[in-house]
Amino acid sequence: MEEQQRKSVLVVDDDIGLVKFIAQVLRINGYVPVSAYSGEAALDAYSAAPPHLILLDIAMPGLNGWDVAERIRVKEDPTGTHTPIVIMSAQSRIFEVSQQFRQRVDAFLTKPFGTEEIVAQVAAMIGPGIQ
Repeated sequence: MEEQQRKSVLVVDDDIGLVKFIAQVLRINGYVPVSAYSGEAALDAYSAAPPHLILLDIAMPGLNGWDVAERIRVKEDPTGTHTPIVIMSAQSRIFEVSQQFRQRVDAFLTKPFGTEEIVAQVAAMIGPGIQ
């Protein structure tokens, strides 16, 4: 299968080990992972080639996940596109945020999570990967 036909997932977290782990899980399950280790890098990757899905950490130095999600939503409005955003956070209370923040994202994953949870969430948002 050609790489262009596979669904891409932008994985954003300042924990390099976690990003590499998630990228490996995605690759094994037929997705094309794109890694970013900061909010700024995530926006650059999004601008270069919008992915099918974004897995986004909240607590990062510099631009945090909420800032990234907001900037992506603003960029999407004129084009009419919508890239699903799944927030990843160890703070389960973060999911009880205001309606304003909930409008920026599509789903939440509570850290720590296992490979099954990652694959299930990604598949639920954009369908199965191509093997």
